[in-house]
Formats: sequence, structure tokens, C-alpha cells
Amino acid sequence: MPFSGDVISVQAPITFISYVLILSFLVQRWDV
Repeated sequence: MPFSGDVISVQAPITFISYVLILSFLVQRWDV
């Protein structure tokens, strides 16, 4: 798997962005 490093470097920011989006969604629901 020569692309394993690239997959990790791409998957990490995607996971972080998804986590932030979920947090923002929950915060918006709580504010309302």
C-alpha cells in the first residue's frame, strides 16, 4: 500500500472537519 501515508494525511483533516461540523451542529441545536 504505497499510498497509505497519503490516505492518512487526507483522512486526518477530513475527520477533524467532520468533528468540528458535528460540534457546531450540536451547539446550534442547544442555542435554539
